[in-house]
Amino acid sequence: MIETATWEFDIAVRVLEAGLNGRRFLTSDTLTVADILAGHTLSWAKSARFELSSDLERYLDSLLTRDAAKRASERISALSAVPVRCTEY
Repeated sequence: MIETATWEFDIAVRVLEAGLNGRRFLTSDTLTVADILAGHTLSWAKSARFELSSDLERYLDSLLTRDAAKRASERISALSAVPVRCTEY
């Protein structure tokens, strides 16, 4: 299963790199939902210890260092500090 996931990830990464083709964003001159989804997926891939090319590392870094991404990260951190109450049914 891991071999299949790695193979599929490698194909998807090549498609993503081709889509970027040296540009700052995937589909236009500005950030779009496509970039947010790609950034989320690349963040997951890094946490799962998949290797990213230097171009994709730079792309991901450019997304994660945006002010909006920093604010979102701060909000997520604040939410994780809120206790969750569970009730049994």
